[in-house]
Amino acid sequence: QKMGRRKPIGLILQELEGDTGEEGGGKLQKVLTFPQLVALGLSATLGAGIFVVAGEAGREAGPPLYLSFLLACAGSYLSAMAYSEFACRIPSAGSAYTFAYASLGELAGFLNGWLLTFEYGLSAAAVAKGWASYLQIFLADNGLPVWSWLADRELSPGILTLSPLAGGLLIVLTFLASNGMQKTGGFQFFITTFNVLLICFFILVGMAYVQPANLDPLFPLDSASWSRIVAASAMTFFSYIGFDAVTTLSEEVQDKRDIPRAIRMTLLIVTFLYVGVALVLLGMVPFSELSEETPLADAFDRYNATGIARMVAFGAVTVTTATTLGSFLGLPRIFFRMARDGLFFAVFGQVDEGAGVPKRGVWLCGFGCFLIATFVNFEALVDVISVGTLIAFSSVASGVLILRAQTRAGELAQRQGEQGGTELQGVRVGRSALKGKG
Repeated sequence: QKMGRRKPIGLILQELEGDTGEEGGGKLQKVLTFPQLVALGLSATLGAGIFVVAGEAGREAGPPLYLSFLLACAGSYLSAMAYSEFACRIPSAGSAYTFAYASLGELAGFLNGWLLTFEYGLSAAAVAKGWASYLQIFLADNGLPVWSWLADRELSPGILTLSPLAGGLLIVLTFLASNGMQKTGGFQFFITTFNVLLICFFILVGMAYVQPANLDPLFPLDSASWSRIVAASAMTFFSYIGFDAVTTLSEEVQDKRDIPRAIRMTLLIVTFLYVGVALVLLGMVPFSELSEETPLADAFDRYNATGIARMVAFGAVTVTTATTLGSFLGLPRIFFRMARDGLFFAVFGQVDEGAGVPKRGVWLCGFGCFLIATFVNFEALVDVISVGTLIAFSSVASGVLILRAQTRAGELAQRQGEQGGTELQGVRVGRSALKGKG
């Protein structure tokens, strides 16, 4: 019965305003502006659809790959609207944890909190491993040596690897995140702006190499083609995961109205870039010849544009740097809110007065991600991330329905109470009048 209790929204809002959490410990600083929030959303979302997924999904969907991205965007947008509705009512760093706690109960909130921490932590570790691979490719393409002790190597087949570069990246980003959201947000805005401009550059340059014959048919009408498009959309959906990280920064936003706006803007920009890359990539290379590992770089190599191909490799390094940081930032904030509710160790609920962030939580989470990124195999992480994301999205969607039903029931009860009070008042007045006449 205790695990099924819901936390009243009024109490959550009271804690957010007055810092009346069970453990106390200060408040997060409200320093994030709308552009910074969009940049943080883009950093957690942008990347996989361009540098990895586009090759595999393109071989499945063919020239209409852009339709697969649009279908995946439509599904993501529905989840985004559910997150936006909750974020407007409950601007809490707990994200889906707090949303589930308020609508589905304490047990659902507790489970969602742990699933979210696994999702963000494993995502940061997995992307850091991808960053290490891209960095080694970039250095090798430019004839720069990679010390043997920094190169990735397998310790146990399918389970353990050693990736010193991935671990090193997480140490650097943990130090950055522990110095306050103002500095972190500024860095993320700079690097994300650079990444977006770089991808736009790739699209514009790639248009010069597009072969119209490769894009035929651009909009198929047969059922077999649409079956492949839908199948590819399931692959591309992974490319949109990350927009929910915006809601973990809700307590650090200057204007809470920026939260749903930032979520929508994130999806809009990401979809525009994904569709642009899909059209250019499939126009440059026949879909059956796409590389599944490095599709964009190989496309430029095909036309002997080695300089652009090297820029693509460099872009992969900068994009995965931003994505790793964007994924990591949500982790200590989920623990922070769980600790304030008494469902996790109190040390994670303490806010450093100088930095305005849960610094101890940031370092403990950074250490955990460092261990995973350095020693755990990448393939072993992906399935866990997908399961956690699916459950979190489902919980938020069902929670919105329950919250709406509760709101309507409360409004109906209030109206009935007001009507009952009016009728009772009328009866009393009538009796008084009768007594007066008597």
